[in-house]
Amino acid sequence: MKKVSVSATQMTCSENSKDNIDKAKNLIKQSVDEGAQIVLIQELFESVYFCCLNDPKRFELAKPFEKNP
Repeated sequence: MKKVSVSATQMTCSENSKDNIDKAKNLIKQSVDEGAQIVLIQELFESVYFCCLNDPKRFELAKPFEKNP
């Protein structure tokens, strides 16, 4: 049986999508450098987690699948 190393990341996010993507990339690189073969990132990592706020103006932060990195 082959062993597979998996890493799961968790991070705080801001409303700045570029910063969040850069932070996720750094966590992915760190995980791979430490031996991870599969890296899992959290849902909605590009912006603040708007789902629990139930604020309709935050819903515009959602992107269709095709426009996600």
